[in-house]
Amino acid sequence: MWTWRRTILLAWLAYLLSPLLRSIEEVDLDRVKEWGLKGPSTRHPVVGVYLFVGLPIGILFDTSHCRAWDPVERSLVCPFDASASAFVGTTGEPIDTMTSPVPPLSSTAAMRFFSLQRYCVRLTFNADLTVAHASSMAFGTSLVGALQELFFVERLEKAGHKGFKRGEWLSKKLHLKGAWVRNNYAQGLENKPGTGYVLLPVLTPEGGLNKRNLRKAKEKLGAGTAIRMAM
Repeated sequence: MWTWRRTILLAWLAYLLSPLLRSIEEVDLDRVKEWGLKGPSTRHPVVGVYLFVGLPIGILFDTSHCRAWDPVERSLVCPFDASASAFVGTTGEPIDTMTSPVPPLSSTAAMRFFSLQRYCVRLTFNADLTVAHASSMAFGTSLVGALQELFFVERLEKAGHKGFKRGEWLSKKLHLKGAWVRNNYAQGLENKPGTGYVLLPVLTPEGGLNKRNLRKAKEKLGAGTAIRMAM
């Protein structure tokens, strides 16, 4: 006998698994100026299309798809799930993982995984918008972020700002102009960060192309096309 409980359960399962139905499309890295920064949010501190360096996933992230910028609270939410086409990656394995402790993962698998979790990162900035506290969110709650903070503090920092701490993990070969650095502080904020990764701008807030970082993106993601969730 069909019951309302079964109806609710099936509706919940359909909602939970719906990101798996989203199609994936290819984008041309050489045409990043045509498809990048086309999201609705272009007035916040970290606008750009960034290459993530130091993760086990090959990622470009278009922050114009971040949402809920609050200039009073100085907070912003950036989704890694299927609700936006911010996440651009490759089906292959990334070349460099720097300080990542886990093996390489295909971008397709990461997209599906993050989408099922409705994974987002909430950024809350300081007064001069050079440092943000980063808190992970999954399934609409901040529980994941709260658990992480039992072990380390996550901060997104503008490279080169006054007070910027360059961790030993951060390669001196990287050109950090316009970059943001995600630092993990496991030994307290008064000490240098132990691990992290870098966000290198491929497209600047003004839409300018950083050719050096585009070349690096091609090395990491592949010379031709990349993939993202279809709009």
